[in-house]
Amino acid sequence: MTPYADFTYFAVLLYVLVPTLVLGVIGRLSWRWVLGITAVMLAVQYGGTVRIGPVNPVRELWILVGYGIVEVAILKGFLALRARGASRPIFYGAIAFVLLPLIVAKFLPLVAPESKIGFLGISYVTFRALDVVFSIQDRLIAALPIGELAAFLFFFPAVSSGPIDRYRRFAGDWLRRRDRGEFLADVDAAIHRIFTGFLYKFVIAALLKRFWVDPVATSAGFSSTLAYMYGYSFYLFFDFAGYSAFAIGVSYLMGIHTPENFNRPFLASNIRDFWNRWHMTLSGWLRDHVYMRFVMAATKGRWFKNKYAASHIGVLLSMGLMGLWHGTAWYFLLYGVYHAALLTGHDIFTRWNQRRKVWGDGPLWNAAGVFVTFNCVCFGFLLFSGRLQAAPLEPNLKGQIEVADCHVMSGWVVDDTTPERRLTVDLYDGDRWIGTVEANQLRPELAEQWKTSGHHGFTFTVPASLHDKRFHLIRAKVAETDVYLDESPATLACDNPIVTIEGVGRTSCDAISGWVWDSGQPNTPLEVNVYDGLTRLATIKADAYRIGLVWWKGKGYHGFDFELPLAIRDGTRHMLHATVAGLEMPIDGTKVAISCRADATEVSRVAGSDYRADCDSVSGVAFDPRDPNGAVDVDVYDGPALLATVRTTSADRGAFSFRLPEALRDGRAHTLTAKVAGVALPPVGSATVACAVGNTGVRKTAAISGRSDVLRAEGH
Repeated sequence: MTPYADFTYFAVLLYVLVPTLVLGVIGRLSWRWVLGITAVMLAVQYGGTVRIGPVNPVRELWILVGYGIVEVAILKGFLALRARGASRPIFYGAIAFVLLPLIVAKFLPLVAPESKIGFLGISYVTFRALDVVFSIQDRLIAALPIGELAAFLFFFPAVSSGPIDRYRRFAGDWLRRRDRGEFLADVDAAIHRIFTGFLYKFVIAALLKRFWVDPVATSAGFSSTLAYMYGYSFYLFFDFAGYSAFAIGVSYLMGIHTPENFNRPFLASNIRDFWNRWHMTLSGWLRDHVYMRFVMAATKGRWFKNKYAASHIGVLLSMGLMGLWHGTAWYFLLYGVYHAALLTGHDIFTRWNQRRKVWGDGPLWNAAGVFVTFNCVCFGFLLFSGRLQAAPLEPNLKGQIEVADCHVMSGWVVDDTTPERRLTVDLYDGDRWIGTVEANQLRPELAEQWKTSGHHGFTFTVPASLHDKRFHLIRAKVAETDVYLDESPATLACDNPIVTIEGVGRTSCDAISGWVWDSGQPNTPLEVNVYDGLTRLATIKADAYRIGLVWWKGKGYHGFDFELPLAIRDGTRHMLHATVAGLEMPIDGTKVAISCRADATEVSRVAGSDYRADCDSVSGVAFDPRDPNGAVDVDVYDGPALLATVRTTSADRGAFSFRLPEALRDGRAHTLTAKVAGVALPPVGSATVACAVGNTGVRKTAAISGRSDVLRAEGH
């Protein structure tokens, strides 16, 4: 469950806030209670699953717990070593170990898009942990009680998206006991901020998105881009400031005065003033822990001759890190470099203006500064949004069914190339359409991943017609496309179906095999459907003899074996599974995501006449011995250039033929090669021919795979 994303979260939040208010009023609210409800809310917030690899779902909570154990161990270990006078390399090592999970979480999806090792808010928690490392190094922290440290790192009101607190400030609030007057003052401040959050996030930001940002998000042209720039800037502020107001308000109820994050940033008179008003906890963290440390080290070590060089490079490092902290996409890094350029330019201009007195003081000059700063900032948000990526880009649709039960089907879908694009999902029962739903529900964890508003979720109520005690194979795909969501199809069986069928199977790169029977009709063989994703490969009868079934499954004639076709062994990922035909009941053990490659012996060719190339055509025979009656695609090449893909004819025992284009009759030698498409196998055949203009015949023969005969064509 994503914090502050919808009213369901606030309903759950009431279960811990109401007792908190009661305990506060009677003066019994303690850090132990706050630590306990933090653990409870973390379990609620991180109750979903993430994928480590294509088929390895893991509870997000366990990733959070594992991360917490590692970080606490690193921080406690560094504190102990620092107390013994640890050297600076130990300090650098502590920084590296604390940063390592964040680096893996950010960059792993670049090399393994289907994997995610992280959790919502890992960027914020990492910066809190680094604050502890820096404080230990500066000997500002002498002890780290585990409960206090864990509460600081994972304080539930602010764990997912900040603000970024400092350990020493947090520790002062953590053990402070409030009297009734102080508690009521905090309640008053909390109510003010929570209602501000509702106004910002659920009213202003929602209206801006619906009536301004979304209508121009997919429109092209300068005017649409300009409108999007301003609309997105306002939307980003009210959405993020609303979230921060919620986090601060709930924190106040717990007795933690989480620092403010925004202070009317669009009224800043210059870019430096803007960063003192926007995401203040992040900019302050970067200033203290990156910029100041770099400048002090550079000044002490006399790294640069120019006295301003250290400051300017420190700004570049800070803002570049800020960009990468948001994400690994190029436009996030560009956003950071852009703000580094603005800050450096402002510094240079300010020193120049002190001598020239070009830019003056007073209300009009201040208004001009606000206008210029606002437009520079909005252009930066346009870069940040990723809208200025090279266009047009082909859609890269990603999505997943996360919940599939007899009540609802829910999940998410997003276009990776145009994340703000609004998508719809079609749902089918087998081949029968049962409904369409718009993917417009707020999913803040997706907002962080794709840096969008996060409206990519959908929920579909399962119709009453499916509550018929039968199995239904539910497929979900992006509307108006052939892209199906991950975990589709899903099998539903509602209202306690009477199941007398059982079976078990296994899947490998060679075959899907197993057994299945109906105990109500033990001597009637069942049929089995074999699927590659949503494509049915075959329907086979489960009537093969299995000696192991004789004593307890009828007469034992319940086995099935299906040799997988060559097309499966193409090195790409296939989702293979088998179901009982007619019911679409899944057979246990058969659903496997698998990638296979073919062996060189797995294509059969007819000897003597299997391949021929002349100035008229290329022809031959190719078939899959596992599916001899099926068609095979054959790629025909001229050297490395693909000329065409032709399909064999099963009626002619896998024969194929391709008529050569006139352009090849140019008197030059051309190496003509035929390969089975989609698999890494030796060629069906290869021959080199040279044809003069107008020639249509060749004296003959072809080179088979493994040798190449140069063949000179002569006209008749």
